[in-house]
Amino acid sequence: MLAFATIMTTALTACGSKDSKDAETKTAEIIYSPENVSVLPIAYINKDSLFRAYQFAIDAQKLLDQQQEAAEKKLDQRAGTFQSQLNKFQNEVADFQRKLQNNAFLSQDRAEREQQRLAQEEQRLAKEQQNIEQLRSQLAQEIIGQNQELSFQMRDSIETYLKVFNADHRYQLILTYENGDDVLYLQPEIDITAQVIDGLNARMGIKKAENREVTAATDSTKAE
Repeated sequence: MLAFATIMTTALTACGSKDSKDAETKTAEIIYSPENVSVLPIAYINKDSLFRAYQFAIDAQKLLDQQQEAAEKKLDQRAGTFQSQLNKFQNEVADFQRKLQNNAFLSQDRAEREQQRLAQEEQRLAKEQQNIEQLRSQLAQEIIGQNQELSFQMRDSIETYLKVFNADHRYQLILTYENGDDVLYLQPEIDITAQVIDGLNARMGIKKAENREVTAATDSTKAE
């Protein structure tokens, strides 16, 4: 209510005084003058485009997908084996109950030994189920840790490159934005996404080439 009252007071004052209106117009012209934009040069990078086109991000996502696929395969195999053992156990329990009801055991001792064996198998299966859940949690944590590490490396690589990219201090502030976030409008001239992506990929290509040369030199030395 206070903000609304302040706006209304300003509007009424402006309507009541032509000189005041002229002064406000001049002030607005000064504030929004194109010359003043250079006081704080700002640039933006589209994060969505960066993640789709930066080769490091592409490789990182591929690595995470492979790790996720390997984890799921390992869990599926373990769970499949457990399910087979559980089905077998359930059949053995049903067979035991049927024999018990039909007095099919040759002796009481034979029935008690079978019952004890089934009880031990039940405990083993319960333990195995717990182990599978622990493995699931462990693999999930490993993937989360890998994701965090790759995210840190990527951010570090971007920040390192931007220091070189902005060595002439043409920008005082470089921000990122995502499609659908709070940035409602920005001029295309201050979107440096394409330039940064090209520079990052070129820099990464040079590093990969250097690593290949080091690897080749090392292999050559070992061969000698």
